[in-house]
Amino acid sequence: MKKTGLVTQINKKYACIMTPSGEFSKVRYKAQIPALGEVYSGEVYSAPRLKLPLAAASLAFLLFSGGLYSYMSPAYAVTVDINPAVKLQINMWNRIIGTEAVNEDGKKLLSGINLKNMSVNGALEAIVSEAKKDNYIDENNTTQASEVRVIVEGKKDAPAALKHFSDYVKNKN
Repeated sequence: MKKTGLVTQINKKYACIMTPSGEFSKVRYKAQIPALGEVYSGEVYSAPRLKLPLAAASLAFLLFSGGLYSYMSPAYAVTVDINPAVKLQINMWNRIIGTEAVNEDGKKLLSGINLKNMSVNGALEAIVSEAKKDNYIDENNTTQASEVRVIVEGKKDAPAALKHFSDYVKNKN
């Protein structure tokens, strides 16, 4: 829409004009800059819209919040039973999102380590190392009392995910 009026102010991209009806408007100017006080005609200037950045920010928020939700949602649980028993909540990326002591010895064991956001194999190795340090596992004793039992709930392909831990336990006796 084209408007004509008296130039009252000049900016980099537009000129402010006062129309004969007393309305103030912003109009684009092309190559030649109008002079103050001159009668000038031009297309109405509209400031750039924030639609695209706002849409991008909204999409990023949705993706981030959905990703955060899926990161914090448990996909399966692993219970490690040595004598201290500990239950680990694991997300779909095989990261620890929660720990729970099943018995009093499990509370003592968990108080010495922080497993949040660790990989499953790394957390299981840390639990076994801490259990050795606290003398729950005796390396010289090969009876059932020093056995490490791992129970997986809710995942069919867990043996493949825990292959590294299985090799670790075999190498460390």
